Amino acid sequence: MDSRLSEHIIKQYLISRNFTGTLDAFDAECNREKVRHRFQPSSITVSLRDAINESNLGRLTEIWSSLHKTFFYRLDADRQQMAHSFKVHVFKTYVVHAFSQRRTSKVTEFFNGLSSEFCPNLPEWKNWYALPHTPDASEQPEYAMYFTKTWMDILSLSLTNFLCALFSLELCSTNVLTRLNELETQVSNSTDRTDKPPGLPTTSTTSPPFGKLLDDFNELGSLRPTAVTRPRDSQM
Repeated sequence: MDSRLSEHIIKQYLISRNFTGTLDAFDAECNREKVRHRFQPSSITVSLRDAINESNLGRLTEIWSSLHKTFFYRLDADRQQMAHSFKVHVFKTYVVHAFSQRRTSKVTEFFNGLSSEFCPNLPEWKNWYALPHTPDASEQPEYAMYFTKTWMDILSLSLTNFLCALFSLELCSTNVLTRLNELETQVSNSTDRTDKPPGLPTTSTTSPPFGKLLDDFNELGSLRPTAVTRPRDSQM
């Protein structure tokens, strides 16, 4: 039986018997259980990684938009800048993976569908529209880091750590369960979406150097194919 249906039946029974004290205790216990199980950044990064591996732009866009609308938009300026930096790296990773897998239609879909969000006038994207036409792209400094075998693991671990730090602050929020319900619903619904992906929310900040953002990972922004080191074992 679905857990939500079970909870509803139990609550209706307690209400019918006027067991208000037991009902309050049951509600509190259910809320603690929801928080404990839903604050799992690794689940979110796994979903993002799956979308990248499958070249599912609609799902990737929906998950990130849901994160923004549920959590990121409320952050202070510094953390919003960090979130924006991760967004740039996640979507660059997506397009490089699609390109390396020779999924030409997916690369075209990316640049056509998100041209207003990731326009070539932005400093972090000005050279990326040339990617499909660049010989030996994996050897070019602008793209090389994203082609390395360890990059996906580095990004996964770094994003998971960022979400862990963010979610630890959210535990003190009184409406955290409401936002978690919204995020869970939006991410679940995105699985079956086939419509053109909507534009992502924008920020006015530019992304900081990746190494500065995550200096505890040996200045990741300076990595190149000859200098990549394997991070601690992690799962996305």
